[in-house]
Parts: sequence; structure tokens; C-alpha cells
Amino acid sequence: MIMFKVSVIIPVFNAEKYITRAINSASVLEEVGEVIVIDDGSIDNSYIICKELSKENKKIKLLQHQDKGNHGPAATRNLGILAAEFDYIAFLDSDDYYLPNRFQFDKEVFLKNNNADGVYGILTNIFENEYSEKVYFNNHSEILDYSSITPVEPHKLYRALLFYGYIRFYTPAITIKRNILIREGMFNEHLRWSEDTELWIKLSLKATLLAGNLQTPICIRWVHGNNSVHQTDKAKHYKIKMYHSLLKWSLAENFPFAVVNDIFNAYKSYLFQNFPLKNEKQVFWRLIKSNIDFIFKSFFWRKLKLVYTN
Repeated sequence: MIMFKVSVIIPVFNAEKYITRAINSASVLEEVGEVIVIDDGSIDNSYIICKELSKENKKIKLLQHQDKGNHGPAATRNLGILAAEFDYIAFLDSDDYYLPNRFQFDKEVFLKNNNADGVYGILTNIFENEYSEKVYFNNHSEILDYSSITPVEPHKLYRALLFYGYIRFYTPAITIKRNILIREGMFNEHLRWSEDTELWIKLSLKATLLAGNLQTPICIRWVHGNNSVHQTDKAKHYKIKMYHSLLKWSLAENFPFAVVNDIFNAYKSYLFQNFPLKNEKQVFWRLIKSNIDFIFKSFFWRKLKLVYTN
């Protein structure tokens, strides 16, 4: 039987109002072997609060970047992954918190499936006030009927994530083997946003990700006025960078044409929805102009033929 102990990684940036709740929600869980809290250059009292909590509880380990600066969530989570002592990794944002059943279903799936590299579940939103709720729903839809969510076979998962926003694949509701994260390069530090979306799509193609319980939330996302989810312009900018990065990665990994084309089509759909582009030809040449190396890939020539014969 495997030993199921989890290293929980919490990046912190100016979260003095919420961080105690987040840390405590993880540290009390039996399955959690350590809570790695990384201060990402906070200028409020977050670091002081975390330091006091780490003195009170040996499970809590407090880190900073070497220069004590702000490096963003990708670099901060990566620092935690490299420092982790246990074989399983989970993440928690500093303003969210785990429910008592956080690892109950994940543990069962890992114990029953030797081939599982990661297990995903669901979370639910709680709104700090009416304003936060209004702003959120102006920009997002929310799954209210969890009974409608069904597991996706691992080999079909990448398409569900690319095209259907499958259960949003929230980072705080995923548990992943540490060696898989390191093997696949961890989070992309060139992305300040959408870095987690990119990683989960990559892992859906390179690892075996299985569903936990998709009817019962295992953590809470606390939605408030300062949430990054409200900053839609920045989100769009980094989402484009994410698709571009994902496409380059898929070409470098020599995936079959069908996989690379799926990523291209997801990129195209996002551009059509958010930018004034009229047709696929415009998307195709925008992509080529931004990365001339695409011309030297076999994908380019096959896609060129498809685009100009449609």
C-alpha cells in the first residue's frame, strides 16, 4: 500500500486578510504532511502572519524567493514543488480554503489505480459580498448542478479542457504526483496568468489524470473584490500568450497533427471570441508572423493546405 502524504503549496501575495484561514484549513488535515507557504514579495503583513504560524506548527514551512521579490504564481509554486518532501502535491490559493474532505476521494483513487498520476475534483464559490458576486457573474458562468458533471476518460481529457472548459479544472482541487510535475517542467514562469491552465492541458496529454468525486466540492474559492478573476483584460492578454506557448510546446513534442490542430483551433476560437479577426486565414498568418519557426514544421504545410482549400 502506498503512503499517501501530501505537500500543500500556498503562494502568498498581500493576503493578510485570508492567509490564516487558508493555512489552517490545510494543516489540520491528516493526509497533509507539510504546508509550504511561499511569500511572493508581499508588502502587507502576510509574511509576519505566516512566520508566526510556522512557529506554532511544525507542519508549516515558510519560504521566500532568494531576492524576496515578487515573481508571480508560476515561479512561486515551482519553488514550493522543488522544496516539497512528499510524493503528492496539492495547491491552495491564499484566499481560498480546503474542506475537511479535501483528500478523501483523491486518496481512494490513487490507492485503487497504480497508473494514476493525478486526481481532480471540484470546488465551489462563496462570495464575500453582493458586489463580488455581481462582478463575478458579469464575466463568468457557474456550474450549479454538480450531478450533471461526469468523468472524462484520460485520453479524451485534453479536448474537454481545450474546447469545453471541463469543470474549469481548478488548481486547488487537483492532487498530482511530484515526479510528474518535475518531469514535465512544472509551471511556465513566462506566464503570470493562465499558467495553471496551460500545465493541466499539458499534463492531460502527457500523464494519466483521473476524476475523484465530481458531485461533492472539496474546497472553497473565496470570491472577493480583489480576485484576479475580475481583471478580464489582463486575463485575455495572458490567455493568448498561453495558447501561443501551448502550440509551440505541442510542435516541439512532435504530437500527431490532430492534437496540434486541436490546440490551433482552440487558439483560433478564443481569438474569434475576443478580437476582431474575421477568418481562419487571419489567425494562421498572425501566428506565423509571431513565430517564423512554424514554417519549418510539417504542421505548417499541412495546415496551409487545409486553410487555403476551405
